[in-house]
Amino acid sequence: FNLAQYVVTWSLAAEVYHRTQAEQMYTHPILSWIPVVASGAVYLLVNTWTVSTAAALEKRAWTWGLWVRAVREAAPGYLASLSLGAATASLAITRPVLVLMLVPSVAVLRQVLARMTGVIVRQTSAALEGLVKIVEQRSPFTAQHSERVAWWAQRLARHLELPEDEAELIGIAARLLDLGKVIQRSYLEE
Repeated sequence: FNLAQYVVTWSLAAEVYHRTQAEQMYTHPILSWIPVVASGAVYLLVNTWTVSTAAALEKRAWTWGLWVRAVREAAPGYLASLSLGAATASLAITRPVLVLMLVPSVAVLRQVLARMTGVIVRQTSAALEGLVKIVEQRSPFTAQHSERVAWWAQRLARHLELPEDEAELIGIAARLLDLGKVIQRSYLEE
């Protein structure tokens, strides 16, 4: 699916770029950005639509709702990457040496975003762990249960010589083991 999705998306985006650039009106330097923006818009809309359609078929849901949510969530990332790509392509034509200076800044940006993702995961995990602790306090038999499970799981992961990051993730997953107890019995009986 991924390969077919990209073939369709890039083919349509390239066709839109080719057709709009062929127009005499857009050859003027002031309007030369219009074909790039048009192909970027086609890329964004077609790519998110095909992915949303596949997800809707899998979930047996309406494509429109999934697509609107996907565009809302993914549009800033798409726009940033497409803008960076357009700027890099334009810069490569006029000053190719400056493109080499962009590469380290993009690498640093990627590292920063990866770290931010890790922070968000840890914050979410901490909130869920707090919820599990509240659930565990209901019964003296389950007090500190998830902590013991996490300790044993991390110990086993280290014994198996897994990387420390994976051992930490295993510990987080083990702490969230009892999260299912949060569900009210009335929901389970339905």
